[in-house]
Amino acid sequence: MTRLDRWAVATVLSSLPLRSVLAAFTDLSPDEAYYLSAARTGWLPPDHPPLTILLARAADAIPALPLELRLRAVPLVLGTVTALLLLLAVALRDAPAATQRWTAVVSSWTLLPMAGGFLATPDAPAACVVAALLVLYQLPGSPASRVAAFVVAALGLASKVVLIPLVFLSALLPWRANRWRLPMGAALACSALLVGPSLVFQTNHAFRPGSWSALSALGALAAVVAAQLALWSPSTWIDGLRALPRAPLLDRAWALALIGLVVGSTLIRAVPAEPNWLAPAALVLIVSAARGDRTPSTASRVALLAFGPLLTVVAASHVIHPWLPLPASADPAARLHGWKSNTAPTQAPGIGVYAAAAERCVYRNSCHEIDQYFQTINSRSSSDHQGTIPARDPLNE
Repeated sequence: MTRLDRWAVATVLSSLPLRSVLAAFTDLSPDEAYYLSAARTGWLPPDHPPLTILLARAADAIPALPLELRLRAVPLVLGTVTALLLLLAVALRDAPAATQRWTAVVSSWTLLPMAGGFLATPDAPAACVVAALLVLYQLPGSPASRVAAFVVAALGLASKVVLIPLVFLSALLPWRANRWRLPMGAALACSALLVGPSLVFQTNHAFRPGSWSALSALGALAAVVAAQLALWSPSTWIDGLRALPRAPLLDRAWALALIGLVVGSTLIRAVPAEPNWLAPAALVLIVSAARGDRTPSTASRVALLAFGPLLTVVAASHVIHPWLPLPASADPAARLHGWKSNTAPTQAPGIGVYAAAAERCVYRNSCHEIDQYFQTINSRSSSDHQGTIPARDPLNE
C-alpha cells in the first residue's frame, strides 16, 4: 500500500465548507421533502428501500440545527467519508501521490459528488457503501472481514436497489477464492423483504417501454453520455474505461453490469436514465484508473480542472444565489428555492406530483395531502405488485 497523500486528503476536506454552505442556504428539494415527510408520517414508500427514510427520521431529531442542516448532516458526513474511502482504495493499489490527488478532485470537486455530498438522497449511503466494498476486497478473508462485508452490503441494499446486481455479482463470481460468497449471499437473503417492493417499483420505472422511436432512443442515449461527462468530467470515464480491461474481475463486472443496465433502460424507454444511476460505476472506474504504474496525463488534468472545480464552483454559486440566465423549466437550482417562502417553483425540472404536498408537510406541518399520497401508492403497490406511480395524481382525486 502507498502512503496516503496529505494534499489529496486536504483536497477532499476542502470541499466540505462549500457543501455545508449549499446545505444551509437552499431549501429542501421536493425529493428531500418527500423522504422527510415519509419519516414524519410513519410511511415507508415502495419506491426506495427504507434506509433513507430511517436516516431522515434520525436526522430530524438532531437538536439546535436548522431543518435543512438537520436532514443534510448525513450526506455531508457520508460525502466526505466516501471520498476518503476512495483515496484509501487507490492507495491500496499503490497509486502515487499525483494519482491520489486526481482521485481527490474527481471524488469531491466534480458536479455529482458535490451535489450528492449535501443533498439527502438514497445515493448518500449507497455511495459510501460502494466505496467501502471497493476497499473490502483488498482485505484478508478473516471472520471479522466477512462480517464487515456483510454489514456494508446489507446497508447498501437497504439504501439503493441498484446495488442488488453488484452484491449478486460479488457472491457469484469466482474471485479471491470466493471468500465473500457467504457474506454477500447472506446480505441478499436478509435484505430480500426490505428491497422486494422497491425492486419491483424500480424495475417498472427503469424498463417499462413508453412512446418509442429509434431517433428518440439514440437521442436519450446521447443525453446520458453528455450528462455523465459533465457530472464526473470526461477524464473519469475515458481513463477509467481504458484501464478497465486490466482491472480486477470484480471491477470489470460491476462497471459493465451497471453501464449495461443503464444503457438498456435508456434504449428501451427512449428516455434518459437518471443521472445518479451510474454513480457506483463511476466510483469503480475511478479506482480502476488509479493503477500504480500510471499518473494522469496532461489532457486528463486539463479536462478535470475544466469540468471539475471550475464548473462546480460556477454551478454552486448559482445554486446558492441564482444568477445564470436560465429559464426555470431548465434550471435544476430552481427546485431548491421558494418552498420555505411559499413561492413554489412549479416550473422547475423534476417536480413530481408529490412536490408541493411534501414541502407543505415539512415546512408548514400540513401533512394530510402527502399522507394521502403515501396511502395511495402503498395500497396500489401491495394490491397489484406493479409498484407504479398512480396514473392520476391522488392529491387531486
